[in-house]
Amino acid sequence: MKRFCALLSGGKDSNYALYRALEEGFEPSCILVVTSRRRDSWMFHTIATGLATLQVEAMGLSNVLVKAEVSGIKEAEVGELHDALKHAKELRGFNVIVVGALASTYQRQRIEKIAEALGVEIYAPAWGVDHEYYLRHLV
Repeated sequence: MKRFCALLSGGKDSNYALYRALEEGFEPSCILVVTSRRRDSWMFHTIATGLATLQVEAMGLSNVLVKAEVSGIKEAEVGELHDALKHAKELRGFNVIVVGALASTYQRQRIEKIAEALGVEIYAPAWGVDHEYYLRHLV
């Protein structure tokens, strides 16, 4: 059974990845909403991330909501994400990290390192998909 922790920013891409994981029959272990203290984060969507909590509530998944705050400082926030995911894994147990990454090699490489360190897989259903196709598919 694939039990997942989804990184949810509130944006369309992370919502799409979460939707696809649920559609594929994965079991939600946690939904991690990360808030950055800086608006120019290298890793995280920073616009209106507070809405992600409301989205989780609207989906009826409040029982798996986990929140974390990161500094927003390049590379430091990667370590902070690792720590948040490690803590979530210890508390809730999961074997897949669900991400909405589309094309950022920077993000992908860092998530891959975290996943490897935690001994889990990555599920990124939109990774590498043609952008025009992806947007038409969303609509």
